[in-house]
Formats: sequence, C-alpha cells, structure tokens
Amino acid sequence: MVPRAACLVVAAAYAFDTLPGQELTTEEAMRLVGDRKAWRAIFSDNYPELVAEGFAWPEGPTWLEDEKALIFSDTITGKLHIWKGGAVTLLKEHAGGCAVDVAGGCDTEQLEPGSNGMARVGDRIAVCQHGARRLAFLDLASMKEELIVERHGRARLNGPNDVVATPDALYFTDPYYALLEKRRPADAQYADDKSELGFAGVYRYDLRTKDLEVLDSSLMRPNGIGIVNGSHLV
Repeated sequence: MVPRAACLVVAAAYAFDTLPGQELTTEEAMRLVGDRKAWRAIFSDNYPELVAEGFAWPEGPTWLEDEKALIFSDTITGKLHIWKGGAVTLLKEHAGGCAVDVAGGCDTEQLEPGSNGMARVGDRIAVCQHGARRLAFLDLASMKEELIVERHGRARLNGPNDVVATPDALYFTDPYYALLEKRRPADAQYADDKSELGFAGVYRYDLRTKDLEVLDSSLMRPNGIGIVNGSHLV
C-alpha cells in the first residue's frame, strides 16, 4: 500500500509593493498559503500523478497553453525537456548557456550548469541560465538564444534562478546556487564568497528601457517567484 503523502507547499512568502495595487493583506496572505479548501480543489484525489522520471534535478516547469505541453529544465544535466501527449522529448542540450560564447566563460566545475526557471514572453521563453549566469530569451522554433541581462553594473549576476513576466517587465531571483561546485555541493559559505555582487538579489528588468533594478538585496536565498492576483510579487 502506498502511504498518503503530505506536501508543505509554502513555508514563507515575501511580498514586494512594486506592482500596481495595494499591499498584500493578512487575509490574502493566509488565503495564499493556508486555504485548505483551495489545496483540496487543486489536489482533489490527494495523489499526484507521476508522468515522467529519471532526471537528475528537474526545475522550472512552464506550461505552454497553445501547445498543451510542459517544458522543464534539468539543472544538473543541462537539458531542456518537453512533456507533450504523455511523452517526454529532449528540446535542447546545454540549455544553461555553457555551449555558447559567454563573456567571462563558463565554470566547468559548476554543480548545476543547466537552465532553471522560465517564463513565457510572447513567442519566446525567458530562461534563467545557471551555466552562463544570465537571463536569456529562447526561441522555441529556432532554438536561438538572445541575451537579456548578465550583469548588474560591472559585476556578473550570481545565476538567475526563477523568473516571472508581466507585459512590461521581467522579475527574477538571483541566489548563489549557480556558484555551487561539483566537489563540494553543499549550500555553504564558499558559494556566497564567490559572488561578484556580494549579495543575493531580487530584480526587475524593464523590457522597454532595458534597465535593471534591484528590488531587494537582503534575502539570504531568494528562490521561487510569482505574481498573485495580478498585482503582488511574492
């Protein structure tokens, strides 16, 4: 008999008043992280369905409504996959950017050289590339990449981890995980010390002006990011 699994979906949420709208109220925050009826509606049978397996570290699931398909990263192998029609196929090797000419080069000792979080922007996908430590557009038809941003000032980003899009901007997190090494993979102080920036940040990239703004530099490990109710960044 398979034991029933329990899942802690959200341990904490951090809200930024940077998008149009009022601050996240206590009631909204509780509804976001603690509404049991909402979770029951999502997981109505209490059992997740296994649709694919055999990956090293799958991340960044992104649903493509037009194609009725799911694309996702494998951060350790560097492969980008697509799940469609009940089957998984390989979309791209070296999705983290380490097979392209990147200013400053790629670190061959990276633990996670692949892509991570993604967001749909028109006909393209904004991809967090751990290997190249940058944010880039990927055209799914041609598989061509286009740099979005890789530096804040003169310093290289640590390695964008997750991204969400609005019509005029990209919001992304930039922790230290892309700086972890194969021989010492634990999330330790050495990764922090390798950062050219000296902090892990949450950013807003303006798609029109191409300006990059630091929204927060006080978080130790900013990771997943999302927009709630169309106006709140969490």
